[in-house]
Amino acid sequence: MKRLIYSIVLFICCSLTACQTKNDFKGLRPDVKLQEQLDAYSEQLSAAENGWIAYLFPKSGGGYTFKMKFNTENRVNMYADLNANTASTAMESSYRLKATQVPSLFFDTYTYMHLLSDPNPQVAGGIAGKGRYADFEFSILKVSQDSIQLKGNLNGSELLLVRATAQQGDEFIQQVYHYNQQHLSKFDQFNYYYNKVSFGGHSFQFTLNRQLHTVSFRGIGAQDSIRFISEFAVTANGIQLKTPFQIGPSSYQTLTNFNLNTPLGAGTFLIGTENAELKNQAAPLSRYPMDATHMYIAKYQYYSPTGFFYKGVEDVLHLQDIKGYAGLQFIPRRYIDGTDVFYLLYNNGQNYFGPGFKTQIDAQGVMRFTNLLGYDANNASTVTDELYNKVQQMTQQILRPEGFYVYRTATTGYDLVSVADSQLWIRFN
Repeated sequence: MKRLIYSIVLFICCSLTACQTKNDFKGLRPDVKLQEQLDAYSEQLSAAENGWIAYLFPKSGGGYTFKMKFNTENRVNMYADLNANTASTAMESSYRLKATQVPSLFFDTYTYMHLLSDPNPQVAGGIAGKGRYADFEFSILKVSQDSIQLKGNLNGSELLLVRATAQQGDEFIQQVYHYNQQHLSKFDQFNYYYNKVSFGGHSFQFTLNRQLHTVSFRGIGAQDSIRFISEFAVTANGIQLKTPFQIGPSSYQTLTNFNLNTPLGAGTFLIGTENAELKNQAAPLSRYPMDATHMYIAKYQYYSPTGFFYKGVEDVLHLQDIKGYAGLQFIPRRYIDGTDVFYLLYNNGQNYFGPGFKTQIDAQGVMRFTNLLGYDANNASTVTDELYNKVQQMTQQILRPEGFYVYRTATTGYDLVSVADSQLWIRFN
């Protein structure tokens, strides 16, 4: 009997405690709190009167600049600095904020961002079948009044949204694109490949890769241990680095006010707030011999949209005159016997034709293409006389006996510079 009474009393006490606990809870349920957070993000995106400047850094490298204007009906207008059309013509699509594991921003219909994921390298470069490993669904990591940091849910691309100013209107991306075309393009127009940049008592071999949107600093003399590569996004008066360039206690994240004189092979610009001087010259300033080996052993098919540069002239062999030209491809160890190939892609990438050879790399990191084994094509009947002659000219440059110095400019980007003549070089991504 006592046990029965004790059980009844215990049940009543537990019931009263449970009721009291339930009634005393004053907080918000997690789903309600999460929805309030999403609503706050939505309000922040749409309330930006001038929209947002977005800097996207895909996993495969490079950086791209966008202008976005969000409204309250889950629509976004977007410009991008990918080409002249995307820079001047807005694309409208839909977006939504969604709670996955963390609050996320989804661009859920086709946008200019999706171009960077196109599997066709001719659209925006990158790897065949993969594109540039970009994202269009992002987790929100950090939010302040004027910026939002996000990370791609699939590939880990980094996206930074910065609240636009009144001066950064709908023409802003056109200004960015024109700056790239009018100022940064001069880096490809110097007579020689090598550029010496000096500032603040430091000197570096400097390379700006417009195809992959990267810069590299290679130290000279006392700074020879410094080897820095970063993606960048273009701004209206220069570039913004994804990763700050650190020299001792000093950190630099912007390069601006480029004033380059290609006939004189000289120029000036600002690194942060410091004046920098540039001198274009024939001789290499810094070397890293292992770049050649790293390029060769990677399981990667390298792509060049432009072909060879010579004395600042892009595609000096006029390969792009071939109907349906789709770029060049270097494939180390294409065949099981170790044969390497250098293909010219044509018929919009459906066909290829080019030489097979062996590659040698010496202790100084010089890459030589030797022992021409013949020519390879996937459809010999489509090889015209014009195409054959162009590939012959290309092969003569590839098989230069002096070989090429190799410089890494990005995660998968390499420049090959003729040892005999630094006016001749080719860029692969």
